[in-house]
Formats: sequence, structure tokens, C-alpha cells
Amino acid sequence: MKRWWPLLSKGGVVLLVLAVVFLAYDDLQLRSKQSTTTTVVSTTTTTLFASCQASTYRGRFVNEGGSSGTIFARMYLTNHGATCSMKGYPQLVPYGPRGLVEVSSIPNNRFFEGTTPTVPIAPPVFVVSPGGSVGIGLAWSDLPSGGGPGSCTSVDRMEVAFGFNGGYSPPISLGSDPLKTCGSIIVSSIFPLN
Repeated sequence: MKRWWPLLSKGGVVLLVLAVVFLAYDDLQLRSKQSTTTTVVSTTTTTLFASCQASTYRGRFVNEGGSSGTIFARMYLTNHGATCSMKGYPQLVPYGPRGLVEVSSIPNNRFFEGTTPTVPIAPPVFVVSPGGSVGIGLAWSDLPSGGGPGSCTSVDRMEVAFGFNGGYSPPISLGSDPLKTCGSIIVSSIFPLN
């Protein structure tokens, strides 16, 4: 049986040694990266909170006025329950002087771009502590479609829901001057205030 290593020249031996050193170094780097990744992942902790229950929130309505038939307002809701997390768009339940009214709400953060406080384009996930507050942007038209006489709805209070399992907030009064909407109410996502 013929042995192959006597066939290597001095240059070949040097190349073979360099290849072995390179492979050993590369293997050492790979193992080092794997242990670093494992260490970072193992030290990461996450705290989870239950979803917020609208029934533990109390709110107020602030009409901000408007022009050209578009009216802006805000609802501010304060947490009177436990620390919780929330994200997304609320569901609104509008009432008029004679009870529940049929007014749809349309989620749309882009409509509120540039308003203060700023409404984020993508609904954030955030945590609300007891006593913490959240806001909701609202907008609607008070002019009938086409400028002529039309069907508008009077809304004097609303209930708010944050999801399908959290109940509704107590009714939020819209003040002594009910809003008149001639179509849908555009609603922002819920955003943190403090």
C-alpha cells in the first residue's frame, strides 16, 4: 500500500497545514456564535398582561371642531382596573335621544395623520397601568351627501369596546350638544397617552 504524504511537496505541506488551521478556526468561530446566541436568548424575559376590559374604563369626550363639513373629536378613557395590554381599533356603540342608532364606524389611522396628539399609522401594542389613559380619534361629516337635505343622525352618548370579550365601557356622554353625523364615523386605533 502506497502512502500519499511522501508525495506532498514542502509547499503542499504548508497548504495542508493552513487548511487544517483555517478549518479549526472556522469551527471555533461557529461554536462561539452558537453559544453567544444561546446566551442572549436565554437571558431574554417577557412579561404578559391580560387584555384590557373596557368595562373598567371611564371616559370623556372632547369636540375639537372642524371645517368644511368634517368635525374632529377625541375620546379619552382612564383605566380603573388592573394593568393590562391593548392594541387595535375600538368598536363604538352610538346612542341617540331615543336609544341605539345605526351609525357605522370606519377604522382609518391615516385620516388622523398630523393631528395632536399624534395617532400612529400602525396600531401599537402597549400596556396601561391603573390610572393610565388612552385616546381614540373620531371624525365625521355634519353635511348631508351632495350638500342638499339628507339623512343625518344625532348621537348624544357612546359605549366603547376594545375587543369581543372585554365588555363595553359605561356610556360616555358627548355633552350638551349631541354630534350630528351624516354618514359613518371614522375612528383611529387606540393610542397611549401616558
